[in-house]
Amino acid sequence: MDTLTISCMDRRLNGILDKENDGSTIMLRNAGANASALRDSIKDIISGNIGKIKLMAHSDCGAMKVVHSALKEGVKTSDYVYQNLVKQFDGKPFGTRKELEELNEKLQMEELKAISNGIEVESNFVDLSKYHFEEPNALIAVFTYHSTDKYEDLCKRAGLDTEATYFIQASSIEEVYSDIEIAVTKLSIKHIVLMAKKPSEYRPVYADMQKLKMKEFMEGTTVQFIKL
Repeated sequence: MDTLTISCMDRRLNGILDKENDGSTIMLRNAGANASALRDSIKDIISGNIGKIKLMAHSDCGAMKVVHSALKEGVKTSDYVYQNLVKQFDGKPFGTRKELEELNEKLQMEELKAISNGIEVESNFVDLSKYHFEEPNALIAVFTYHSTDKYEDLCKRAGLDTEATYFIQASSIEEVYSDIEIAVTKLSIKHIVLMAKKPSEYRPVYADMQKLKMKEFMEGTTVQFIKL
């Protein structure tokens, strides 16, 4: 049976997630391993041959920095980012970003257990302070549908730098517009790739690209369509 892993889009997790993937691990990723925003994708996937659901949130999380600055410092976010990410933390007790990251793990685990339909759910929090990462010159973000593909393989086939690439994965692009917005407006990523991994994805991913280009937050951002 397959494992469904929900994790953050952070580029630093790519190699760590690849080591977790034995070829039967389906990956969903967004800003902050935000299971509540991926509810539709999760429900769709667990209707198949899933034996375990794994949450892999992490330390030094950019999404949690967005939440902390919005709720503790009054930094404004768009309504869409607030509704899809920030709102679930509003009114909850936390002070430091570390406490917020702990709260995030708790909230996402509660969400997964509520929708798991009896499937085993576990958490594997990743402490990024235990790893060393190079700082790339330019960052990019990739949207692609969920799959069991390893990120090193996808990047090699697409000619991308694995250590510079944020991966956003869901069953539909509509679920992750707020995550792409965070990549563009908070991480200053100016190049977004929409990746189709097989012929059956070519047409829908191309249609996704056209819809994404119309979003106001994409102004000044380049979009590329890659067929593998």
